[in-house]
Order: sequence, then C-alpha cells, then structure tokens
Amino acid sequence: MSKLKHSVNETLLLVGEGYDEEAFLIYLKSQIINRKSGFKVKIKNAKGKGAKHVIEWTIRQI
Repeated sequence: MSKLKHSVNETLLLVGEGYDEEAFLIYLKSQIINRKSGFKVKIKNAKGKGAKHVIEWTIRQI
C-alpha cells in the first residue's frame, strides 16, 4: 500500500493598523479568496500606535 499524501495549506497573515484596515482586509478577502485556493488567510488587528508597532507586532505573531 502506498502512503496517503496530505495536502498542506499555506497561511497568509494580513495585518491592519486599526479597525478600518481590518474591515477593508476582510472585504478584500471576501472578494478575492475562494475556498479552493489552497491557502488560508488570517486577518489581524495590531490596534494602532503607528507603523513601527504594527511591524513589531506582526513579527511577534510569527
């Protein structure tokens, strides 16, 4: 018997600085990504404090 091949889904992390950016990213996800695309999209909110904070917060999520 041959071994079963498992499919691996890639995950794309999108981070917005605030609630407006998060809402926009959710809208983009609903318009572009379909379920059979082969990857998962996670949308997170860094809750403000500037661009440097968003980058540092995103690095901590990985």
